[in-house]
Amino acid sequence: MKLEDKPLVEINDAYFSKYSSGIKGGGAGFNIHISIIDELEQNEKLSGIYFKEKFANLKINEPNVYTAFIRTKKQEETNLDVINSSKEDKNALEISKDDFPFELKSNEAVLVYQIKEKKKYFKILLKKRNAGIPQ
Repeated sequence: MKLEDKPLVEINDAYFSKYSSGIKGGGAGFNIHISIIDELEQNEKLSGIYFKEKFANLKINEPNVYTAFIRTKKQEETNLDVINSSKEDKNALEISKDDFPFELKSNEAVLVYQIKEKKKYFKILLKKRNAGIPQ
């Protein structure tokens, strides 16, 4: 998969935060939030994101705002720091290190951008935010 030289959309804000279900056996992972400046054309869409050796589908929540949920593991002990789990995190697909198509730093992600049915890929930086603290 070839990365585009420059982003295909202008990013307004892009960040991730860790979440934990707060109960034994519950999930933990990352919430990802991306907002873009301009609306996409009818035949364009942001469809997914590669982050932390996983792939997740992006969900549009409101015009120009996308989210994804990536589950990393089950909680073995009770952790009440953050309670922000979601059913969507089950959509994340884990990819082995050998099969992960991109070499990324810990704050980098690759967005999947579709024009008609053709997929393009571009790298973005995600800021880390603490869950539950407005920025």
